[in-house]
Amino acid sequence: MQVDYYKNNVKLWEDWLNHYKTLEINPLLISKDGALNPDKYFSSPIRILFILKDTNDYAGGDLASLLKNGPVYQMWHVLARWASGLMRSFPAYEEINNWEEMCESLWSVSVINLKKITGKSTAQNRDINVYAYRDRELLRRQIELLNPQLIVSCGVIDPLVWLLELDIKSTYDINFPVFSNVHQAWVLSFRHPARATREHYEELQTLSMKNEMFWEWLKHHKR
Repeated sequence: MQVDYYKNNVKLWEDWLNHYKTLEINPLLISKDGALNPDKYFSSPIRILFILKDTNDYAGGDLASLLKNGPVYQMWHVLARWASGLMRSFPAYEEINNWEEMCESLWSVSVINLKKITGKSTAQNRDINVYAYRDRELLRRQIELLNPQLIVSCGVIDPLVWLLELDIKSTYDINFPVFSNVHQAWVLSFRHPARATREHYEELQTLSMKNEMFWEWLKHHKR
């Protein structure tokens, strides 16, 4: 899987670059994302994909390079704790709030942004939606390549409903763990990790427990 991922990931970004050239969008503004450590991600008991909005002033960057030595900035510390909680069925916050655990958990997930062109500190949902629609085929290819078992939507559930072809019957379902038959993956709709607090770790646990089938699946795949 790792060999195929590396090869196909190179081709994916080449196609993205050409796609933006065709649209007359400066490809130098692309910020790459995906599996932060492919070897750890594809060997993890649960392949978790976090889907975010865009990067903040990181033109030409790559999230794998940014985070190769561990989480930087408050947002990535938060996301690492969330990843640890999901992988370990939410032990006490004090148990996962340490550098070694955060690094291991962060390196074992994948992270993508719906808008590949880097942005600023505040992302406009309108822009995110436009890029998600314009890049929809490439985004679907990227998600298929990552083959996640759990997708965590971080403040972007609206475009993900159509991008992932989710079978959402009501607005209630959006705040409830749902299973995507198209991608054979669970989908959680949660907030963005920016400015999140310790209480949001507990909120993510509460959300995860709303669906008994999902919660049992999560415990069964515990790291």
